Amino acid sequence: VVAPDVSRAELERVAAAGVRGVRFNLVSKGGSEPAGLQAMAQRLAPLGWHLQLFAQADTLARIEPTLAALPVPVVIDHMGHVTTDMGLEHPGFQALLRLLRGGNAWVKLSGAYRLSRQAAPYPDVLAKARPLAAAAPERCVWGTGSPHPSLSGRPLPNEDAH
Repeated sequence: VVAPDVSRAELERVAAAGVRGVRFNLVSKGGSEPAGLQAMAQRLAPLGWHLQLFAQADTLARIEPTLAALPVPVVIDHMGHVTTDMGLEHPGFQALLRLLRGGNAWVKLSGAYRLSRQAAPYPDVLAKARPLAAAAPERCVWGTGSPHPSLSGRPLPNEDAH
C-alpha cells in the first residue's frame, strides 16, 4: 500500500528491491478512494506492475468498467469479498466473473474465513471458488492472510492443515 502521491523515485527504489505491485485498499479505514484507481494504474504501467484490489463486493460491481479499462493487470483480493450468503447472482460476483473473462483481471482464492458462515475448512466457499476457477483457471492464485491480525471472534484458520 502506498500513498497516492508516492514519488516516482520511491516506486523505482522499491522496484529495484523486487516489488511488482501496489495494493489499493478500498475497505479499511484510511484506505484509498476509487477515484484514484486510474491515476495509480497510470503510474504503475511504465513499471510493468499490477494493482492488487481490496474491495467489497458492492464496490466491485460499481467500479467494474473502471477496472476493465485499467492499463495494468488487476488482482482482486479474497474472491471479491462476495460472502456465501450473497449468492452467485450477486452483482459483485457477476462483475468479478466478467473481469476474469475479460483477460486483465486475476483473483486471489483466499480469505475463505472472511466469506464463509461455516467452520474451517469453509465448504460453503467452494460454490464461489469453482466458477471463478472455471472462468479463468490461469488467472487464479491462492494466498493467505496469515497471521490474520484483524480476525477476531472466530478461530484462526490453519492454512497448513487444509
